Amino acid sequence: RVTSDLSLARVYLSIFPTEKGNEIIEQVNTDNKSLRFELARRLRNNLRVIPEFTFYKDETEEKLAHIDELLAETKN
Repeated sequence: RVTSDLSLARVYLSIFPTEKGNEIIEQVNTDNKSLRFELARRLRNNLRVIPEFTFYKDETEEKLAHIDELLAETKN
């Protein structure tokens, strides 16, 4: 998700295996500046502003699995 002025971007990552999700998100956030620099290097002729990134763990799969479990319980 990017703000309308392209200054901030929320990046949601799907991580497998999910057990290492928080560890990987911390590492990606630590490497944030180098990732932004690399993106700027590659897109410098296409974008005026390179957004500041904040990385988050995409928990969609976990939420779906939890909903499936709850639905299975209600059928029994």
